[in-house]
Amino acid sequence: MSNARITPLGLTAALAWLLVPVLWGIATVVDRTQVWEDSPQTLWMLGWFALMGAGVVTLLLVMRHTGGEPRRGLIRAGYVVYGLGVAITVVAGWAIQAWMLFFGVGLLLFAAASSSIRLPARAIGAGMLLALGVQIVLTLAKVGTPDVYGDYPVAWTTATIIAAAVAAGGSLRLGRRAAVDRDLVPVG
Repeated sequence: MSNARITPLGLTAALAWLLVPVLWGIATVVDRTQVWEDSPQTLWMLGWFALMGAGVVTLLLVMRHTGGEPRRGLIRAGYVVYGLGVAITVVAGWAIQAWMLFFGVGLLLFAAASSSIRLPARAIGAGMLLALGVQIVLTLAKVGTPDVYGDYPVAWTTATIIAAAVAAGGSLRLGRRAAVDRDLVPVG
């Protein structure tokens, strides 16, 4: 058995995913309690950058495994759908329903196409869609107090925590797989 370890790319993706709800959660509390006289926009922006980074690095981890897969059509479809999710985070990171949907469906396409990453890609994809469902249900149930935009921060924060936790775990698994695969590839 190979000595599997987490690659720096897998660790980076996991940490970036976990930073998103932490930074956005702190920004929400600061915004609601007014303990910080300045706007918490810096925290929102840092969370947004972490989201963009997490999306890109997770895609790089997936690309590490899908190069030689025979189901190229599904792989290409996964790249397109997931890539749209990354583009959405660049333009509108606050649109969690959109990026969760595109990341989730894109990762489920990768899972269907690639046996080497089926479990982590399926877990992240399903986790994103679960988080999206939770956000919708909590918003429709009007859980919590709406903010100035009419959004429900409890729904939004809960969904982001679920998505980030599942994506962080899956990214660690993808990073571990990358380490195992690299150990199996002959050098030279």
